[in-house]
Amino acid sequence: MKKMKIVFWGDSFINRTGVKDAQKPEKLFSTHYVGNFCENVMQSLFITYPEIDFSFLNMGVSGETTEKLLNNLRQQTELVKSEITVLLIGHNDLKHGDLVNFKRNYIRILDQLGEWETFIIGISILPIENGGLLNDLIVECNDWMAAELYHRQAVYLDICSHFRKILSLNQMGGKIIKLFEETHHLSKLSNAYIGEKVKDEITSWMVRSSVVEST
Repeated sequence: MKKMKIVFWGDSFINRTGVKDAQKPEKLFSTHYVGNFCENVMQSLFITYPEIDFSFLNMGVSGETTEKLLNNLRQQTELVKSEITVLLIGHNDLKHGDLVNFKRNYIRILDQLGEWETFIIGISILPIENGGLLNDLIVECNDWMAAELYHRQAVYLDICSHFRKILSLNQMGGKIIKLFEETHHLSKLSNAYIGEKVKDEITSWMVRSSVVEST
């Protein structure tokens, strides 16, 4: 049976899960809890490809910054090497206006992951409701991130643009789509949407890499 390890790196958008380490999916999916988009991805892959022996590792940390994430990468090299890496980081850097360190550290993170020859799916920094100038900064950084990821033949997954469109439509009234719980953490709908997009990118890579056959 083919083995595949997928590691999720990031802040509270990644961290908000009832089970941190899903090395044993059979145990994970028999437990009831409130999950996040990482778990949507795990569940979908687990049931879709029973011929693959998946292991999943959630390395999300609430309040994480790029600097802290980079340190964790360097300290846990053997644990976190994987075929696929899903990366969602930057919100806490930008919330504190730390644009210079964000860019420097993000490049270092990509360089470190590149040394491990892992396939990277970089998710855009997500906007927040009534974000104002912060959302403008997020868009600017996402454009920069996209270029860095494309340069490394990694995937840039632009969730931000779609969410900004929904937020704009919500402000106009009519149908309201709830994107966030509390102030900015993801709703069930948002988790389902991101999980589907991430799963699609993973599936495409698996087909290209001949891990699975195209259906």
